[in-house]
Amino acid sequence: MGSANLPQQVFPSNSFRSATDYFNSLAMQHLSHLRLQQRDAVSNEEDCRRKFTARCLFLEITKKLCTEHPEGPFRLYCDDLRPSSFLIDPDASHTSGVIDWEFTYAAPAKLTWVAPWLRAFLEVLSDHESQLIKQQLLSESQRLSPRMEDSMETGLFWICLAARCSSMFDEIYWTFIDHRYYGTFNSLADRIQLLDQEQQQEMNELVRLKADHCRDKERFDDHYPVDKLLEL
Repeated sequence: MGSANLPQQVFPSNSFRSATDYFNSLAMQHLSHLRLQQRDAVSNEEDCRRKFTARCLFLEITKKLCTEHPEGPFRLYCDDLRPSSFLIDPDASHTSGVIDWEFTYAAPAKLTWVAPWLRAFLEVLSDHESQLIKQQLLSESQRLSPRMEDSMETGLFWICLAARCSSMFDEIYWTFIDHRYYGTFNSLADRIQLLDQEQQQEMNELVRLKADHCRDKERFDDHYPVDKLLEL
């Protein structure tokens, strides 16, 4: 909110009824970010059209994403969970605690299925699951590794990453997502034709607005003065 200088009212203030609503909201936030960021949002008119088109097409993808478990379960999820978050008892050789829960929230199960970047992790996880199954501590239906592997094969991994990472959205969308859902990319004009008339009209208006921002870089509507930032 503060780093992008987006007004607080553009963010949802209610809970989500389904995983589809959750992903739709993230996609809409990408659109709001592009619309409302006042400086350096685009480099030129072509860049503006490309970014707006990507966000509209991504929004359509999220509407059809959650056909499995659309209404739950919603798992505890922490974006900041890392090895340094775990406290280890060196004498007993086991985890004694987990810290840094401030970025934890309830999220759709699909985020849990997204594997880390390293395939080596997936292999280690699969081996560990097999050991737990032999010890009758885990059932085959509880394996997480097949779902993680499937997320890589289907592209779900990239959709979840793009939904959560605004700074990398455009690179992820055009490199890994667009061709899976809309076929071989030939030209931006072809992709723009996939937008409805209202979206195309908004795109043209946004191009004009961003062009004005580029010409008038001194203008800046600050939604978060220092006293407001201290309240966040």
